[in-house]
Amino acid sequence: MKIIYSDLGLIEYGKALELQKRLVASSFENKDTDILLLLEHPHVITLGRSTSKDNFRNQPIPVFQVERGGDATYHGPGQLVGYTIFHLNDHDCIGDL
Repeated sequence: MKIIYSDLGLIEYGKALELQKRLVASSFENKDTDILLLLEHPHVITLGRSTSKDNFRNQPIPVFQVERGGDATYHGPGQLVGYTIFHLNDHDCIGDL
């Protein structure tokens, strides 16, 4: 298994999300490669599927509705974020899928 690591520095959330989507699509062709992206985002809030209008008020920073589970999450400069892209079936740590 090959691992590709990339330190992207400070990158806007929307650009990082589009990059992840392209990498996921290409990973179906390169199943022997896992990817780790390390980066920071400018101030941004992401809203997971569990976010309700009762516990989130609009903020003066960008907000993205995303496909992940969970509630609202803040990201900002100085916070290291890691995104992994790998095939779960290729890793013994999760059992059978």
